[in-house]
Amino acid sequence: MKERWDNKLTNKLDNEKIIKMSDSQIEEINKKFNEIYRELSKKINKKKFKKILNKEKIHLTNNDTNKQKPEVFTQQFLIEKILYSILEYNQDELTRENIEEIQNAEGQRFKAPDYEFIINDEKILFEAETIGSDLNKPKSGINQVQDWLNYKSINSNIGVATNGLEWVLLYFDEIDKKVKTVQSIDLRPIFNLFFYKTSIDSETEKNIPILINKFYWYFSSATILNAIKEHIQFKLKKKETITKEFYDIFIEKIFGEKNTQNESTQSSLINNIVAPENTTELDKKKFVIILMNRLIFIKFLEDKNIIKKGFLKNILRDFKNSQIPDTLYNAYFKKLFYDVFNKKIKNENLPDIYIKIPYLNGGLFRENVNREIEYNIENNEILEEIINFLEEYDFTVSEKENNNKKEINPDILGYIYENTVNKL
Repeated sequence: MKERWDNKLTNKLDNEKIIKMSDSQIEEINKKFNEIYRELSKKINKKKFKKILNKEKIHLTNNDTNKQKPEVFTQQFLIEKILYSILEYNQDELTRENIEEIQNAEGQRFKAPDYEFIINDEKILFEAETIGSDLNKPKSGINQVQDWLNYKSINSNIGVATNGLEWVLLYFDEIDKKVKTVQSIDLRPIFNLFFYKTSIDSETEKNIPILINKFYWYFSSATILNAIKEHIQFKLKKKETITKEFYDIFIEKIFGEKNTQNESTQSSLINNIVAPENTTELDKKKFVIILMNRLIFIKFLEDKNIIKKGFLKNILRDFKNSQIPDTLYNAYFKKLFYDVFNKKIKNENLPDIYIKIPYLNGGLFRENVNREIEYNIENNEILEEIINFLEEYDFTVSEKENNNKKEINPDILGYIYENTVNKL
């Protein structure tokens, strides 16, 4: 099938550019899956196979897998069939010697990959687990591939973890110096179609051609390198777009400036602060930028589970329910910044929501502007607007699969600093 992919036009599936297969190509692969299923289903315990297809946790023994060890059985009758028949890897091009362990330059020892293939001078590593096993289990599956790529135990930046039904493609990002997931695909809908025959729902059956298309694009020997290249470019472009969008709204919220037609608005932080007498415009600008950086930092604390998810929304809710005759900033945020995050010994007169919040030994929550403790924000609505704006994004230190929110990583703080310096 490889040669038929040459000069094919590319289309977008899931917003990421991939090669769209013809109906005949998809049908050909579907037939091969059916052949694999028929042979597999004759040799595996049918009741346990059904549970595996239903994502139930089960324990396989040699008696369930044709008197073979379950992992060896999975490799022989599922993974290798898919690798060689569908994904078109060449069995003669396996490059690894039959060894149990490997070690990197620092002497750290790791389980050796189950398969290694070289494609255009790029080494692709495969970790094969037992059918239905948890690929997120420590020291196996995804974790094993991450170790190979992170610690350079093998000179490779690409790895795949699979249990035959689930396939996860990972690569080492040389810029960010960490392993990232390119794609995760579960083939159960295809096998369920064969197992249940007419019992599968029409919506799932309709999506199987898309699933086959994606699986071949991301994992086949013919396209895996292009898939990773397109994924990286897509992620970079998406990151740039989201970062710029976020920054534009950020500037609008704090300074009231809009990029379109040099418009401005009074609904901004800078126009709603109450500052000490004789405060300079420079200090006011510094104050609103520092405030926003603190709120963004809190969102990253949520991602690290240092504080509970939705912390800022909970503050807003508590304030509205309390009916305190004061501003949101004075009653809640001033105490959070100066009495909670910035003090080892906390004041007893604090809202209940702050009881389990840790002390942060850093400079972000100290007074950074002259007489900063005397500042106030008289308009509660502008703070609520900002909190709602931040909640539209997922502030995360690591990329997440199937994330419906727009991701923002810690680089945003550096981007904001670089682009707001000329506004001070």
